[in-house]
Amino acid sequence: MEYTDGTTQTFASDETWKYTQDTPYTLCSWYGGEDYNANLATQESLQRDVDSWPNAVLCKEPIGKLTAQYYQPTEVVETWHPVGIRPLGNGDYLVDFGQNFAGQFEFTLCGNKGQTIQLWPAELLNRQGDIRQDETGTPIYDQYTFSGEPNGETWGPTLVYHGFRYLQVKGLDKAPATDQFTAKRIRMGAGQSGSFSCSNDLLNDIHTLIVRSIASNLYNTLTDCPHREKLGWLEVPQLLFNSLAYNFDLAAWMPKITMDTRDSQFENGYVCNVAPGFYKLDDFWGNDPSWGASTILIPYRSYHTYGDLQTLIEQYPTMQKLMAYYQTRSSDNLVDIKTLGDWGAYDGRTSVKFTINCTYYALAKAMTEIAAVIGKPTDADYYADLAKVIRETLNKQFYHQEGYYDTNTQASNAMALYYGIAEEKDRLKVLESLVRCVKNADYHLTTGEVALKPLFISLAENGYNDIVYKMATAEDMPSYGYFVRKGATSLPEFWDMNASQNHCMMGHIDEWFYSHLCGIRNDGLAYDSITVAPYFAPGLSWANAHINTVRGEVAVEWKRNDDKAILLNVIIPFGARASVVVPKDYLVTENGNSLADTNGVSEVVQEVGNLRISLGSGAYSFQLNSGDNRDKDTSFRQ
Repeated sequence: MEYTDGTTQTFASDETWKYTQDTPYTLCSWYGGEDYNANLATQESLQRDVDSWPNAVLCKEPIGKLTAQYYQPTEVVETWHPVGIRPLGNGDYLVDFGQNFAGQFEFTLCGNKGQTIQLWPAELLNRQGDIRQDETGTPIYDQYTFSGEPNGETWGPTLVYHGFRYLQVKGLDKAPATDQFTAKRIRMGAGQSGSFSCSNDLLNDIHTLIVRSIASNLYNTLTDCPHREKLGWLEVPQLLFNSLAYNFDLAAWMPKITMDTRDSQFENGYVCNVAPGFYKLDDFWGNDPSWGASTILIPYRSYHTYGDLQTLIEQYPTMQKLMAYYQTRSSDNLVDIKTLGDWGAYDGRTSVKFTINCTYYALAKAMTEIAAVIGKPTDADYYADLAKVIRETLNKQFYHQEGYYDTNTQASNAMALYYGIAEEKDRLKVLESLVRCVKNADYHLTTGEVALKPLFISLAENGYNDIVYKMATAEDMPSYGYFVRKGATSLPEFWDMNASQNHCMMGHIDEWFYSHLCGIRNDGLAYDSITVAPYFAPGLSWANAHINTVRGEVAVEWKRNDDKAILLNVIIPFGARASVVVPKDYLVTENGNSLADTNGVSEVVQEVGNLRISLGSGAYSFQLNSGDNRDKDTSFRQ
């Protein structure tokens, strides 16, 4: 503490501090709930003889260095009242907040002195209409003991949070009203940096489920779920990075997860699937490269998205140790660990070895670029050679001359295309195999979380956005539409809707909403180069998205004026260059002017199937006309 006269005094926590267990908080469990006795919070109980308290006990220090928090704290970002409260046959009352979320609740109720109530949170109800906790752990409840205040008492848990939609309240004498309960959504306080909407309500509902589940797990790490585990499983922040970053500003938060991987690393280089560390070395649940990959791919993607070079430099020794560890676990150039693979797959035939080594190859490629960026050319050459031999071995062991990889699943073919494993001469055959896999599944999703993004993006980047759209709008299992049709209000963990109802791990279609349906893609460093290439889906009349990037707002809005015309509005931030890519059979003007007369447009190039318009920062309004206009000259003249 610094005083006005310039002197300072330090107040340090040590064994001279005092503590007591005589408080209103009679029990607090991060998983089980919180108990509070309001009778122990009266003025008389607070007048304590502190000198008689025992001295504080020195605890074992946690892993990592104690440091100031440099990312936004968790906070209450939204509140609302229940949509209904109904009595149950056993005298309990069921409070329905209308949606599954992560956070706390608060009530204002009257009770007799010493009267105790229990509040049991849950995501789901059983057939009798009571709450069920079999998928999230039991018993989980909060408990409150009234002091008898005649004007009512206001309370809610403050030291724990839950993942829930319902509260089953036990011990009340009369029915409460909805305005006596409040839901409090809590998440890490980063701003919501992006938005997406379109004319298809199903896609909007899917987007809502995904964003709601992302928000439910944005805490002091990216948790797997807000109820059962609350652990920092590492595959999601690297696999789902783009979907996360499209929706929330995570520039300060992702380095924290990177720090957790650094603090959790073993001496031999191993990084557990969960950070802070949870599983032991070589545990089946603890050692999958697609999870450990966050050690490398989070700072790598933060560099590309936010321009964060410093984290790359700080994390590089940790990255090197992890890659060296994977090499010790390799046989014939491929990592050989019995672990999770394409977790959550509906079609479980894709081999674990192929899955984890697709990630291993991606890590070697990323390390090649990272080493070059931070000025280590010798290392860059080393990792380039490693990537080359991994790719060669994958093709030797897993490619079949009929034109498919591994077991010929959506997952195996999609990963081979997405990660660039397929040889150029084989790519078309592998793409055809992937398309057949999707059609054979009647346009349903059969991958797990590891291969789901490769499925969407490899199809989209190779001209099959129509297939992705059909998958996105399917409504029977396994599909996103099935979740919506079955009444989910957040994203379930698995395609059959078993287990947790609030995981974000399967939310990869959200990246496609932004990057292909609306067409916003970061092609350079921190959005200094942008591609806008929207897919004008025949089933949509309009779609729009915006992202607040480190350079400013990027926005795309398109809508059909009629069957032959589309209006495309684009905003490019200051300091960025962009390419707007549209089908070449449109006559394109900007705000009524030819492209040649449009300020900011520098070049128009005819490509195979497309028209590419190069432009600088600014706001543009393009009119795309087809039909009778398609044969008119669309060439650009400087």
